[in-house]
Amino acid sequence: MPDGDAIQSNAYQHQACKMFDNGGYQGLSRKWDSEWISAGGIPPGSAWAGFNFKTKQIVTSYELQASICCNGDVDRSPTQWVVEAQEDDAAQWVQISAENGQSWSLGKKQNYTINNPGSYKAYRIRGLARSDRNFEQWAAMQFFSGCPS
Repeated sequence: MPDGDAIQSNAYQHQACKMFDNGGYQGLSRKWDSEWISAGGIPPGSAWAGFNFKTKQIVTSYELQASICCNGDVDRSPTQWVVEAQEDDAAQWVQISAENGQSWSLGKKQNYTINNPGSYKAYRIRGLARSDRNFEQWAAMQFFSGCPS
């Protein structure tokens, strides 16, 4: 895991740190317990997960992975979201990127570019729309400086 801590609005059974443990999709091995799942009944726009770095970072892109477990869990991956950043623990969250109309399949990874990169300590992704009414779920989330490897 990078130097810092995973952050989240809430969780069902699996904490946000699970997304950063490199436990994502590995061939046909599906590790459901390596995913973050929001608490149930949380409306879109209220659930979020991300990372608080020890020092400020300039994140220029990120990668998300849909659920690797079960076909129905793909509906928990947001189709619309915003990426927000925070300069320090007391600062307001600032929107630095947004996506809309995204589609997912089991274990699918997608890379995105940050529209307005800057130097921030914390980054989060807040889902605004998803097919599932009760949960938000990601298998993996990574933030990159420069090009993803």
